[in-house]
Amino acid sequence: MQYLSKSLEAEIHQGKIEMHLEPRGLVVSLRQATFFPSGADTVDPNTYSSVGKIAQIIHDLPNSVRLEGHTDAVPIHTARFRSNWELSAARAIAMMELFSGRFEIPPQRMAIAAMRTPRARFQRHRRGPGAQPPCGHRDRESAGLGQRTTWVRIRKALEDTASAAKPAGQKPGQIGH
Repeated sequence: MQYLSKSLEAEIHQGKIEMHLEPRGLVVSLRQATFFPSGADTVDPNTYSSVGKIAQIIHDLPNSVRLEGHTDAVPIHTARFRSNWELSAARAIAMMELFSGRFEIPPQRMAIAAMRTPRARFQRHRRGPGAQPPCGHRDRESAGLGQRTTWVRIRKALEDTASAAKPAGQKPGQIGH
């Protein structure tokens, strides 16, 4: 993480990228306004050098990668995308195609996810006009009410996630009790 932080220092300082460590792995959050034109799923070619820095780390590690498109609470409905969810999925796929095509990351190492905004959860906590997000959210963006983002989640090593995901004594293919 330190090497990637140093490599992306300018982008982090400019607010184009955020990074944080979670129990499931390292998350690199790519701001929509930097990496994608508004309402589109084409990665801006001006950001390829930043994406290349992330790709180099992914290439050098054996870890799997999950590309997650995250929406915001501003509705979208265009001829191409009927919803934020469709746009977020398309952006995650576009990033996967860039990683595999231009930066030669094997597509078998990547998974795609499209995440909807937790808007309903936020609305349950509202207490009048101008209410702030519930406790635990740093700001409106972390509550899913700010910019759309695409996350590059570099997952923990397979051994860590496999042992945590399956209870002891569980047979292959068995789910739950």
